[in-house]
Amino acid sequence: HCLFSAGKGRRPGPVVLLAEQPSNQHKVMIGFHSGLLVLWDVQNKRADMHFQYKSKFYCLSWLNDGSKFACGHSSGELTFWSPKSANPESVTIPHGKLGQSLVHIGRIEYLSCSRGDPVIISSGGVPKEEYQGAVTVFTNKSLHTLAFDGLLVDFAVLCEQPYPDECRDPHTLIVLLENTILFYDLKSPGCPSRDCPYGIDLSLSPVTSTAYYTGV
Repeated sequence: HCLFSAGKGRRPGPVVLLAEQPSNQHKVMIGFHSGLLVLWDVQNKRADMHFQYKSKFYCLSWLNDGSKFACGHSSGELTFWSPKSANPESVTIPHGKLGQSLVHIGRIEYLSCSRGDPVIISSGGVPKEEYQGAVTVFTNKSLHTLAFDGLLVDFAVLCEQPYPDECRDPHTLIVLLENTILFYDLKSPGCPSRDCPYGIDLSLSPVTSTAYYTGV
């Protein structure tokens, strides 16, 4: 059953991402392989908005109040949108320049802060010839790139408020490499590394993912 069309005679293709709007549980952003985004009203079974960009979407993250969302692209670009407009409010390339061969943005977190600008954390987006694994942490005023020798598997962000519809206030970044885990302090200038509170040896069995749970 086709719910929407990417154009006359075309279908949008496979779904590649789903992201519920934090401020409205009845609305979900649906991303398609073709590069189309649709803000879908689950309750009324209709599309509220369509979003399209010149390069494909790889990942998406909502700001906690649902007023904005950020996307990572195959081109290494980051775009910032309002759910009420079909055009991006701003576009940035954290590394390199437009037209340069960049690794796609694999993941993005768009995190609000009670004091200051939101924090954006993303993986990828660096020049392909330099890429081994990198996570970028930036705001409107600063940018820090954390580069790694090992294979980057995933990252997780610890926040003062774990709930997606509240002001998040991120404080620690956990980076999972193929055989180790690294910790970074997001509250201090330059995002210095933290000592692991206990010994970790992942060399016997490679880890494929990481997640953080609260109240357990």
